Amino acid sequence: MILRNKHRRPENPRRESPGRRGFTIVELLVAAAVSIFLMVIITTAFQVGIDTFRKLKAQGDMQERLRITTIIMRDDLTSWHFGRGQYLNKQPLNTAFPYNTNGPGWLPPDEGFFRIYQGPENLADPNAATRGNPFIIEGTDSDNIIFSRATKHALHFAVLRQSAGAENRFRTLNSGLYTVVQPKWWIYPSDYIDGSSFSGQWAEVAYFLVANGESANGTPLYTLYRRQKLLLPDEPQNVDLLVAPNYQVPAPNPNPEISSRNQLGTLFYNRAGGPAGAGAGNPPTSITQPRYRFGMAMGIDNLADPNLAGLFTPPYGPPGIAGQYQLYPSLMQELPGNNNLWTNDVMTTNVISFEIKASWDSPNTGAQPNPYLPQQTYQLPNGSTVVNTDYPYDYLPVSPTNLAFAIPGFNPPVYARVFDTWSKEGIYGQGAPTNWSRTDFPGGQGSVCLPLRIRINALQIRIKIWDNKTEQVRQVTIIQDV
Repeated sequence: MILRNKHRRPENPRRESPGRRGFTIVELLVAAAVSIFLMVIITTAFQVGIDTFRKLKAQGDMQERLRITTIIMRDDLTSWHFGRGQYLNKQPLNTAFPYNTNGPGWLPPDEGFFRIYQGPENLADPNAATRGNPFIIEGTDSDNIIFSRATKHALHFAVLRQSAGAENRFRTLNSGLYTVVQPKWWIYPSDYIDGSSFSGQWAEVAYFLVANGESANGTPLYTLYRRQKLLLPDEPQNVDLLVAPNYQVPAPNPNPEISSRNQLGTLFYNRAGGPAGAGAGNPPTSITQPRYRFGMAMGIDNLADPNLAGLFTPPYGPPGIAGQYQLYPSLMQELPGNNNLWTNDVMTTNVISFEIKASWDSPNTGAQPNPYLPQQTYQLPNGSTVVNTDYPYDYLPVSPTNLAFAIPGFNPPVYARVFDTWSKEGIYGQGAPTNWSRTDFPGGQGSVCLPLRIRINALQIRIKIWDNKTEQVRQVTIIQDV
């Protein structure tokens, strides 16, 4: 009997082992495509996020630049301009001679000044009626609200800080070439000079544009500058002139941040009379004279004076245009070489427009229509009109009395529009009156006349800037009582 082992493995058993399957080529391709797709989505989202952040940062930077500009400009505008407690709206030029019939009326201030300049934007305009417009119309929207820009406007005025504290004073260098020679009558010179700097409560300040050579899709871009020049303390009336010299700012390298009359050669402020040297500094009294201020060309207020003819040619403006200046020199233009002061006057860059409008009281001239009234509509070169949506704020009227601001070579005349609180003082060192209220010229016009007899109550200042990264325009509108 043969016994069989039921557990005996059969001969040549078939081997069985768990198999491991790999990805097919199709599966690999699908997985790669999905991965690439996800990576594209993530990369795109990341890029969008970066671009959004960049745009937001650019917008924030633009807003910050405008905010800082607004704060500084408001601080200057709300300061005193003609002595303690004296603002621009307390200068009723609309009551000045000859329109006031109830007495002498307004007289120019004894200290300080305020000036607004608006040059014609398009002297090539074939339409004579709009050639002198101080603005460029860029278009209107569906509500007929105009979009305009201005590049030849400027503000120039004296500022008296309301606090005498050291932290609120204007300050500049007083070392090396830039030195203020101390008059002997300064009883407390430490009030003004502290070794390395000169400080004071008074300064003349100018806001103006200078082209920077770039453009925003064809629209020229500018840099907005704020030049600040300190005024020296007033000379006492009873000072002994034989003992106390006048203010001297050494030539030929005067401090670019101290107001001086070195541009006038030998003529300067001297109560003793007569020429007495170059580079004299301006106190608040002499700065009432337009000719003594920063950036001003000779002949602005008295072209007929034979003693002053031909002494000065505007180095930064269109030559031969009386009353115009382009508009002022920046520190970079005024200082030679590579100077560490070059950026001290830069307010903001890539500016498209710096536009100034005013609200004012007009004199009752008896003329119809009154040439001093704010305009409610503007005429365009194509003959159409648009509504002044900023009314009662408007560009300055054309001065009908002062011929110094006529642009030569145009018939009918084209005028720069200028408001200035002017001066009742004579030319220092000469003693001749400015005759600011004269009316004995043909048609009541002359180069010495007060430019505009209006009382300005408030200003509207609109600044537009461009951002190259986002190609966006942002603007701020400042409305300020003055």
